[in-house]
Amino acid sequence: MPDARSPSRFRRGERSPANDTMRVLVTGADGFVARHAVSLLQTSGADVVGSVLNQGDAKDIFVPLQTLDITDAAACRAVLRAVEPTHVLHLAAASSTTWSFAHPEETRRVNVEGTKNLLEACAALPHPPRVLVIGSGEEYGPNDGSPLPELPLAQLRPLSPYAQSKVEMERLIEREPRFQAFTVRTRSFPHFGPGQKQGAFTADVASQLAAIAAGDRSPVLRVGNIDTVRDYTDVRDVVRAYQLLLERGMPGEVYNVASGRGVIMRELLGELIRRANVRVRIEQDPDKTRPTEIPVLVGDNMKLRAATGWEPTIPLSRTLPDILTWWRAQEQLTVKRQAGA
Repeated sequence: MPDARSPSRFRRGERSPANDTMRVLVTGADGFVARHAVSLLQTSGADVVGSVLNQGDAKDIFVPLQTLDITDAAACRAVLRAVEPTHVLHLAAASSTTWSFAHPEETRRVNVEGTKNLLEACAALPHPPRVLVIGSGEEYGPNDGSPLPELPLAQLRPLSPYAQSKVEMERLIEREPRFQAFTVRTRSFPHFGPGQKQGAFTADVASQLAAIAAGDRSPVLRVGNIDTVRDYTDVRDVVRAYQLLLERGMPGEVYNVASGRGVIMRELLGELIRRANVRVRIEQDPDKTRPTEIPVLVGDNMKLRAATGWEPTIPLSRTLPDILTWWRAQEQLTVKRQAGA
């Protein structure tokens, strides 16, 4: 019997008829979402291989790892030949909207050219894997505030270099029948949860609250724009949607991954403060605001539900305490490291 980790040759997107095992390559395996995805896929019995830009950042990821810079076409071909996945969850990306304003060319290079390199490498395999490519709800741009269905590319109005790169990535796929034949796309709305690093709203707030509670920071909470409305989904629900789309998504199609409900950021902030049980003064931080902002961004998830049976199951009442608990633990680790220095 062949080893479970030996190269497999399935038809694209199919599981092995012999052992019903998905062999999944997760790109950007050291990222916030990817770590949750790797855990879920392993628990579900998939054979998981990760790719990372720097193995030194992935010492706590316990799956086989390949070093991969997706902007290197030759490296993409080598890794895909070595792994021969049945499925690819493509999470390697330049994913910060704020960062993209200062680095538009690098954002495009990673998100568009890097994705093209990966898809070309997949297409060159004898049996191309099914690939889930992650886009963003930010692609929609300004709207009337109603839950957004999966609009065609011509109706998208991206406002940031990040969102523009995701639209261009989708356009690349739609122009190329080879890629459409094995690629499923998402437009993922904001997601959060334990393990998310600073740079995201809830992580920024929770990290400050943990430091304030520990006495390591003055009781001043610095925030950006808190008057927008966003559609938040727990990352653990998001990766479950990704797993289902890998299995059941229709190649060539795009699916919103969203809760379908909006929350005002001011209310989210207030709930985090209440649960942290600290007294703070709130100050606006110009460095945390974007040059352009979408007032309301909420997704319609009916297409995803119909295709996979998915629905979000983890409420804010669980996610927010989990985020705060994670950041309190990070604060304690920081204190211990400083004490041992």
